[in-house]
Amino acid sequence: MNENNKSLTRLEWIDLAKGITMILVIIGHTIPLSLGRYIIYSFHMSLFFIVSGITYRTSENREMFKKKLKKSFRHLILPTIIIYLLQIVSEIILKFHEIIWIDYFLTKTYVALFTSGYDIKFGGKTIVGIGAVWFFVVLFISRTMYDYLHLKLKKNIFVITILLLSISGVIIGHLQPLPFSFDIALTVLPLFLFGKYIGQHTLIKKTIILPLSLLIWGITFFPEYMIKGYSMEFTTRGYPLYPLCFLTAIAGSVFVISSSIWLLKIKKFLQPLIFIGKNSIYLFWVHIMDNLLKNVWKIENNILLSVVIRIIIDIFFFIILVKIIHLLNNRKKTTH
Repeated sequence: MNENNKSLTRLEWIDLAKGITMILVIIGHTIPLSLGRYIIYSFHMSLFFIVSGITYRTSENREMFKKKLKKSFRHLILPTIIIYLLQIVSEIILKFHEIIWIDYFLTKTYVALFTSGYDIKFGGKTIVGIGAVWFFVVLFISRTMYDYLHLKLKKNIFVITILLLSISGVIIGHLQPLPFSFDIALTVLPLFLFGKYIGQHTLIKKTIILPLSLLIWGITFFPEYMIKGYSMEFTTRGYPLYPLCFLTAIAGSVFVISSSIWLLKIKKFLQPLIFIGKNSIYLFWVHIMDNLLKNVWKIENNILLSVVIRIIIDIFFFIILVKIIHLLNNRKKTTH
């Protein structure tokens, strides 16, 4: 197999893993608190950080770092700002006569400042969670930090620094969540490191990895669930039996990634999932906004139907969004 084919295959299993996990994200956000939800939560966001570590090319010099920083800001932060503003506009339209304007905009300023997925306490006040867009902010900050530290530090010092920053993120998150979810950005840094390791080695493709990762995932998850009653969740700063929960997240992610590698043998049946994974950021955008249609997809006393309808709605608008973006990109190419 030549290098081009290797690259193509690698991208396909990554896209498939992202596609599977993106569907699990929608399911996890729809079903109530339960064992099934905690199983999904034990790894689902960790996988995206690990995959980012696999695919991300670290900067080789200062100029390259600046270019990557600007590109990352355009792809992650600008859409976050747009989505947040759209959420505010839609909320104003729906609740115009109920809004106390000074309190409303002060609240929204705090929400934007902390960008926490869930409600948190700060200075005796409750800061309302911003929702799923926390992920884009954390990904931007953590990946930028990872890239900068990789550029500036020698290998051994770099690894030690990453681990120490992660531990500090966990401790700080328990004491006081930071603005822009900075404590979470510190916490997730080792996941990029692990992703980088996977990208550089073929160990993940060995047959034994599939059952082994599933075994480790199960062995580590159930003590966390039985003792603490929940699994690792970054937004709530929930790290049960830390650092065991990180092993659970990594093992669960590896299981999905390893499964994706083997599932490629029947990839003609999995092209929709590969397509979703390739464009997962757009489905994430749609999923963040789908609460506007909550009355459509949420069916009382029928969780399964709610899940099915929500997935269908999200994918429908996702396809429309991807088509629009592709049309805009093609128009740009023809005008240059």
